[in-house]
Amino acid sequence: MNRTASVLVVCLAIVGLPRAGVPETSKGFAFATYKERLGPITILVGSYPAAFDRGDDLVPLQIAIGIRGEDSKLTITPESFTLIDPDGKSYPMASYSELVRHDRLMRFTERIDRAQPLVLGEQFANSTRIQSRFFPSLSEQTRISRVHLERTMYLRDLLYFKRPALGLDGVLTLRFQAQGMSEPIEVHFEVPLNEAR
Repeated sequence: MNRTASVLVVCLAIVGLPRAGVPETSKGFAFATYKERLGPITILVGSYPAAFDRGDDLVPLQIAIGIRGEDSKLTITPESFTLIDPDGKSYPMASYSELVRHDRLMRFTERIDRAQPLVLGEQFANSTRIQSRFFPSLSEQTRISRVHLERTMYLRDLLYFKRPALGLDGVLTLRFQAQGMSEPIEVHFEVPLNEAR
């Protein structure tokens, strides 16, 4: 094999390799929906609402978290969630006061969520849904920012995070660690920016 052919083979091999340190997405469960499970805990993340990126300061995500097991208990608060960009920079969940200043985004995201809700499949078919409203709509007065799950319960909600400095390209990560968990669950996902146009 001559030198040019050898260089070409090496280049093709390098291009085909994933970049070091860049995670692959978690298991795809449905369109723009990703799933991870750790012991009795299952988490689904839906990135479809974020696909309508209009340059807002906040990024909406659909989530569902379920638990199964006689002795399983979780206490979930806004601090349980962190968004991580492809460079490893962390972004906390937005505060409710921040979101209220973005009421146009909130209304738009709620319409998307009603039209295309997070696909749960049979994940939580025999579970009891517990109300959570980390970001209640402007018509709802009650904010529920501390949720307790145990045995066979689940929650489904919309979360908002500060927009990553690098935007929404690449593999993003939602890290979830609630009281009652010995280690976090990380859901690696992509936002289908091209499909929402």
